[in-house]
Amino acid sequence: MIRQGIVQLVNSNAGVQAIATAGGGGNFVQLDKDVLSSGVPTWTYTVVSDMPEIALNSARGMINLRLQLDCFCLQPGGAVQLAQAIDLVLHGFVGTLPDTDTTKVDSCFRSDMRDDFEDAERAYRVMLEFEIHYYSDSF
Repeated sequence: MIRQGIVQLVNSNAGVQAIATAGGGGNFVQLDKDVLSSGVPTWTYTVVSDMPEIALNSARGMINLRLQLDCFCLQPGGAVQLAQAIDLVLHGFVGTLPDTDTTKVDSCFRSDMRDDFEDAERAYRVMLEFEIHYYSDSF
């Protein structure tokens, strides 16, 4: 599964490990409040869309995934540093992910970045959005 592969790729990166504990809980609601309250940056992801490319000449199996990653920290610097480290891992990535399906990624690029303060979590957040084109035999 591509989601598993993205989480493993990001969490195995030494730059990310130096900043954050293992993150990558799916969906914004799975934010680990204990990790956040410790002051250590953490991250979550949400799938915005996951659609096959449809055209008369499209290669069978090509999928376009839009993935939102949210980096959180009690201090703005930690959220920004984690976002920068994750961006270095994912932006421009081409290759095979370490998931059980060994998903082949054709291209991955950041399409958006925003930062703000989340009142409910009382934390700073940097949102990264990526467009990932990958191959799947499922479709």
